[in-house]
Parts: sequence; structure tokens; C-alpha cells
Amino acid sequence: MNLPRFSVRHIVPVNLMMAAVLVAGVISAITLRRQFFPEVKPSGAIIRLILPGASPEEVEDNLAIKVEDAVAGLREVDEIRSNLTEGGGTIEVTFHDEIDDIAGAVDEVERTVDALQDLPEEAEDIQVFEVEHQLPVIMLLAYGDVDEEVLKRTARNIRDDLRSLPRMGEVSLGGVRDYELAVEPDTSELVRHGISLPEVSAAVSRWLVDVPGGSLRSAGSTVGIRTLGVPEQGSAIRDIVIRAMPDGEVITVGDVATVSETFVDSPIRIRYDGKPAANLTVSKIGSQDIVLMARMVRAYVNGRRGEPLEASGLDNLINPTVKEAWTLGHAQRGTLPEGVNVDTMTDLARFVEGRLSLLTENAFYGAILVFLTLLLFLNWRAAFWVGIGLVTAMCGTLVVMQLLDVTLNLLTMFGLIIVIGLLVDDAIVVCENIQARSDRGEAPFDAAINGARQVQWPVVATVLTSIVAFLPLMFIKGMVGDLMGALPLVVAIALAMSLLECLGMLPGHM
Repeated sequence: MNLPRFSVRHIVPVNLMMAAVLVAGVISAITLRRQFFPEVKPSGAIIRLILPGASPEEVEDNLAIKVEDAVAGLREVDEIRSNLTEGGGTIEVTFHDEIDDIAGAVDEVERTVDALQDLPEEAEDIQVFEVEHQLPVIMLLAYGDVDEEVLKRTARNIRDDLRSLPRMGEVSLGGVRDYELAVEPDTSELVRHGISLPEVSAAVSRWLVDVPGGSLRSAGSTVGIRTLGVPEQGSAIRDIVIRAMPDGEVITVGDVATVSETFVDSPIRIRYDGKPAANLTVSKIGSQDIVLMARMVRAYVNGRRGEPLEASGLDNLINPTVKEAWTLGHAQRGTLPEGVNVDTMTDLARFVEGRLSLLTENAFYGAILVFLTLLLFLNWRAAFWVGIGLVTAMCGTLVVMQLLDVTLNLLTMFGLIIVIGLLVDDAIVVCENIQARSDRGEAPFDAAINGARQVQWPVVATVLTSIVAFLPLMFIKGMVGDLMGALPLVVAIALAMSLLECLGMLPGHM
């Protein structure tokens, strides 16, 4: 098809197409997913080992080496790294770059591990997970000169609120110690009653376990029977019977030990503004929009403090979840314990917002400078339509990015910033040639068609040369390839849209 002729002879559908691209581009700019980096496909598996009470050396000898030897023989496996601690550890398995079916490779690792037979009886079931790349987005803190229990309870309530919001990622609690039930036997009481430490330990373990008891069938249904263990509470554990005497006397855990509900003895200390703090880290683990997640967290904090919502009316219309987060926080603004405050820090979404702002400013000022330059050397018509072409090419790029599920991230925005200066080059060449033929007295329709056709193939070659220069980045394997592959793709889309605009729309407008 002769694009310049079609553009000149059918200007109405061309204008309708341009209007559609501009409208769709604005919608895509608003709704396009924003991330810190391009999505990276999983490249391995995590094997979790649990051997209660064992030293790292015992975990290595009894579990880790056996698992490593079994997994190392799989053709999908490229590298194995183990990290062992007291009571267990993890083994990270990395697959070869050419493996595309990651889920199948993880299943193969899981089947291999499940087939192991000579494992310690006290070892818990080995768990195999697909590696999920988590990217921290923003951190929220609850801080104040209060008891650790108060901070932890407040942070858990905030975590539950954030998890209830739609399109929110993973919210993990940190900076506080886990709860612990401590049973501290009294040596003198053990000796007096003739009870050993293993006997106490076995009694507690036995009473905490749920025991299946079969099933009861009736005409209408089948009911499972299970004996429930005692609740994991200090009062219940104190009443566990260790030994029953012939005279009817029973010896309980509370008789020979002190049972206390406390925190795990680990050196965790986080301070914010000089005060003890508990932190919540919001991470992206799926296809969430990190800018939207960060805005929801900020809105929730503002509502919890009783501060107004910072987002504008347009933002509220586009992203109603931000207003929902603020409303949720505002409804609980008076429920913070005395002396506890909330704040945000480590807001990585600010980098993406800053790059978006830079991209918008570059496009705006670039269009103005292009218009003024063309107005100085050519005329107002050429300046106007080349400027409109720049906007059209950018909008078309955003539309295609959304169709291909390419996100706005630091690398794709970097590509767009690079390509802004290239988008008008082909349009300037076509526009100037049309103007030159018109100045020599050629009829406007003929000047538009012949002027565009005369430089059509040189312009195509120029655009293709720029695309090919970036193309090798798409063939890099592994995580680096996943990251860098988005850059040439965006550059190619933008240059292709500018070529379509300058040959299929600009001649008709000129």
C-alpha cells in the first residue's frame, strides 16, 4: 500500500485514526502498570530443610548433602547453594538459562526430593518452592516509647488493614520478635518426683499433637474423627499431665516447671526517631503497580494521622483504591495506642515517579523546542504537524506497550527518554521535502504524495538502522536479558510508530 497516497486521498479516516491513538494513548498513560524494574521470570527453586534441635553440621551431614547429591544429577540444574543454620536451612537451586518451563523444573526437583528414603525420622517434610522475586516498595513504621507487645499488636493490626486493600502486594512484619512458650523445668522438683527432662519434653509434645481417629460413616455423610491437642497457651500447657500416680495423684507440667509466654530470645532492635519501632515492608510479588501500592500506603498513613488526602480529584477518579485506603486509615485515626505514631520510609516508588516526571517534562519541552525550531526554519504548518506527530507517536507507543503487557519502569522510561529526540527526525525529513516541492510550484496534493514517496525508503532505512542497533540486547539470556530486553522493545515500538505517523498521517496533514 502507498501510505502517502492513502494519507492524502483519505484524510478523514486518517484523522479518525489519529484521534483514536491520542485518546487511547492518554488512557494507557493513566492505566499502564508501573514497576521499578521489568518483570524477571523465576530462575530456580528453594528447598527448605527443617531438623529441630540439630546443629548446622548435623543438618549438613543428615539432610543437606543427601539432597544436594540427588538434585545435582538433574539436567535442569546449573548451580546449587546451601545456607544452613541451627535447626535447618535452605538450598537454592538455579536452573540453566535455556530452561523455559520453570514450573516443570521445580516439579522435577520436588519429585526427586520426595523420593529420598534415608532421611532422619525427626526431620520435618522437605518443602520445595519456586523462587519468587520480591521487590520492596515502601516501608511503614509504628514507633513510640511503649512496650514491645503494644508495638507488635499495633503493627499486626496495620498489616491486616493493608492486606484488605485490593491490588496490594505482600505485607511482611519485621523488627519484632516472635512469640514463644517457654517451659523451664525446676531441677529440684524433677529429682523429687523422679521425672527426667525427656519425659517432660515427650509429654508436652504428645499433648500438643492432633491425633486422627478414623471416620464415622452414616447414611447421609462421613464424619472425620480427630483428637485435638491442647491449645498453645501457657495455662493449658501447665495442666498437661506428665505422670499419674497409683493413689490418684497426678503430676503436671506446672508442678515441675515454670511456663511463661514471652518473646523469642533474639537480638532484634529497631529504632526510628530515637524510639523503639516495628516495621512493615510492602513488597511487589506479582503484577501489582508499585506506584499505586505506595500511594495507598501513604494515603492510609495520612488517614491514620488525621491528615487530608494528598491525591487530587483526578487521581481519586483514576485510582479509587487510594481514596479507599485513606478512608480505612481515617476511620481508625483514634485507635492508635497512647504514645504510638506511624510513618513511612524507604519509598522506592519515588524513583519511578521521579522518572515519570522527567519523561513527561522531556516530552513537553522537547515538543515545544521542536515546534520553535521548525517555526524558525520552515513555517507554522510544518512546525505544528511535526509537533502533533511527536505526541501521536508517544501515545501510540504507550498503547502498544499496554497491548504487549510491557510496563513503565526505570529501563523502559529510560528508553523512551532516549528515543524522544529520534521520533521527529523522520517527520522533519518528510515534512521539509514536501515543503520544498510545494515551494517550487508543485500542486499541494502532488507535493505531499511525491515529496513523501521520494524520501520514503531512506527514512525507512534510517529507522530500521536505529532499531537494529538496539536489537541485540533482546537476545541476552538470564536475568540480565529479562531486564535489558524491555529497552530495545520500547525503542523499536516508538520508532515504528513514528515511521507510521510520518508516512501514513503527515502527508495528508501537510
